[in-house]
Amino acid sequence: MQPSHIDPAFHKRLFRVLMFDPLEPIMLPPVLRRIADAMPGMTIECVRGTADFAASLRTGEIDLACYAYPVGAPDIIAIPIVSTDAVAIARRGHPGIGGTLDRTTFGALGHVTLVPPLRGLVKLNENLAAQGLKRRVVYMVNKMASIAPIVERTDLIGVLPRWFAHRIARNFDIVIHEMPVMLPAQTVHMLWHARNTDDPGHHWLREAMLAAFREDISPRDGNGS
Repeated sequence: MQPSHIDPAFHKRLFRVLMFDPLEPIMLPPVLRRIADAMPGMTIECVRGTADFAASLRTGEIDLACYAYPVGAPDIIAIPIVSTDAVAIARRGHPGIGGTLDRTTFGALGHVTLVPPLRGLVKLNENLAAQGLKRRVVYMVNKMASIAPIVERTDLIGVLPRWFAHRIARNFDIVIHEMPVMLPAQTVHMLWHARNTDDPGHHWLREAMLAAFREDISPRDGNGS
């Protein structure tokens, strides 16, 4: 069923959106430009992610989630946004890294990682452990966007989604290294409660966000759309 028609110019609404933090600086600016042009009465509040965000979608506490994994529940709709593998980042001229980042160096160097609750959502430690590789965690952050500025000014290294690393490498003096082991790609999803599928304002926001992201992420930024 197609959503009923709305006049975007007069539609006033607050949407609370949970964002996987690397998506926010990439997805939101073009969305906000669209809102300013087409739906000036819309406001978006970005909220911090939690492991139990599906419950917040059900209660209406949040309207939409863009997060690192889908929810296996029939009342939660999930569509893929981008699929990507991981890369490592280090400061330019790092004294401990030669031309490539090998397994021994990866394991010996200190790492900046997400705090445990968020780290568990992206499953990186599990995937590394399956390859017999561990990280020496020195510092933990609450936002993935904090990793690059810390890496730039220390001898710590970090692991980021490929598309995000390529985008932020424009702003920081860092080098992107291929991971020393092959890891499975991971897909970020857009999720919402089924009751909102045909809501016209909700539909407009979803389409605007998807269009903005697909236009702003090029194939060289990652291995997804």
